[in-house]
Amino acid sequence: MKVIDKIQQKDLKIIRALYNDWKKTNSGNVSFDAESCSLQHVISASGLSEKEVTDHLRNLQGFDFVEFDGDRVKLLPSGIKYARGQFDNIH
Repeated sequence: MKVIDKIQQKDLKIIRALYNDWKKTNSGNVSFDAESCSLQHVISASGLSEKEVTDHLRNLQGFDFVEFDGDRVKLLPSGIKYARGQFDNIH
């Protein structure tokens, strides 16, 4: 039986887009409070279609990595912690 990782490549593109935005906003200050951003920003930063982004944001909500209300997206503390480990190797 094949085991499939629940976090897919497109999920990672979305997390990276949100995480890069969080890093710019926090400029080195470790805070686990991210500002919400528009869905359109996530679409353009990730390079994915609107349908792909909304589908994968719903998946990421299941991990409590993001808060998504239809037109605003926020990276949650667990998503920030995951992204730091995934992209910056900070645990």
